[in-house]
Amino acid sequence: MALQLVGIGGPLGYVITKAKHEDIGGLLTVATVRLAWHESLHAKAGIAILAAGAIVFAIGSVLLARPYAKSRVTLLLAVPLAAVCGALVLGAAAIIIALILVLAWGGGDIPSFGGGPSKKRPTNPTA
Repeated sequence: MALQLVGIGGPLGYVITKAKHEDIGGLLTVATVRLAWHESLHAKAGIAILAAGAIVFAIGSVLLARPYAKSRVTLLLAVPLAAVCGALVLGAAAIIIALILVLAWGGGDIPSFGGGPSKKRPTNPTA
């Protein structure tokens, strides 16, 4: 299980480190994390770290399932495939839950977090 945590924690730490490096105002925003994630997908080092994290996670899953798998094909093919797909599904679920929380927190609208000007019209103080 420790290998699975390392497999998930390594890429996560890399993206957070990149996001903190890109941060200007001292506040880690959603846009900063998205930028760091997008940048890590286009850099060779980022792709290598993400791929290595997936491989380490799959190896951890194989070692965890070894006492319970009956055949080698299941252990060496199905378990790593299911582990990586499961991690992707859990990641997508986490993104959806985070989006729902942001929408609920923003009153049904995605807040700008101070990232730009407001689209509201100024009120007329004389009327």
